[in-house]
Amino acid sequence: MTFKNPLSHKAIALLIVCSFLQFCVSLALAGPGSPSETAVASPLPAPPPQANGGRVITRNNQTVTVNGNVVGNGATVLPGAIVETGERVAATINLGPLGSIEIAPNTKIKIEFSDGQVKVTIIEGCAIVKNKQGVYAQIYTDKGLVASNDGIQRRAAVTDVCYPPGAPNAIVNQGAAANAGAGAGAVGSDIKKLELLGIFGGGGLAIALLAILPRGENPSPSQP
Repeated sequence: MTFKNPLSHKAIALLIVCSFLQFCVSLALAGPGSPSETAVASPLPAPPPQANGGRVITRNNQTVTVNGNVVGNGATVLPGAIVETGERVAATINLGPLGSIEIAPNTKIKIEFSDGQVKVTIIEGCAIVKNKQGVYAQIYTDKGLVASNDGIQRRAAVTDVCYPPGAPNAIVNQGAAANAGAGAGAVGSDIKKLELLGIFGGGGLAIALLAILPRGENPSPSQP
C-alpha cells in the first residue's frame, strides 16, 4: 500500500516559488535601471585647443622661408620652425584653434606651439600674435619674455610686437607691427604708399603726398 504525504508536496511547491522569486530579483538587479549603470559621470574639463601644424598664407602666392626652404602659400609649418619674410613680403601663419601669427616684411621669427600654448620668438622684425580663448601665448626676444596673456585665465588677445635690428628693447602694443604691414591681409595699399614715397624721393615728396592723401574740395573763387 502507498501512502501520500501532503507535506512533501507543499515543500516542493514552496521551493519552486522561492526559486522563481530569486530569478526575478536577479533580472531586476541586472536591468538597465540598476544604480551602477544609471550613475551620472562627473563632467571632465574641456581639453586645451591643439593644432598639429600651421599653414602659411601669403598674397599672390608670394614666398617665405621656413627652416631655410622657400615655400609658398599653403605650406605647412611645424612646431619649432623658423619663418623669415623678405622685403615687401608679409605672411600669416594660421594655427587653427590656437589662433594666428601675422608677420611683417623683413622679419625672422621662431614659432613653437603645443596643446593650448603658443610661443613666438622674434629674432628681428615685427609680428602680431592673435591667440584664441583658452590658449596661453608668449612673445620673446633675445632679451627674454616681452609680452604674454594671462596664463591662468588664458583670455583671447592680440599682441603687437616690433623688435627692429639694433633696438635696445621691443616695442609692445603700440601698433608698430601693424604699421609695418604685418599679416598677409595688410600687404596692400599701405605698403604701396610707402614704396611710392621711396620712388619719388626727397625732391618729389610733395608730389607723392598729393598722390596718396585724399583731396579736399577746392574753395570757390571769390567774386569781385
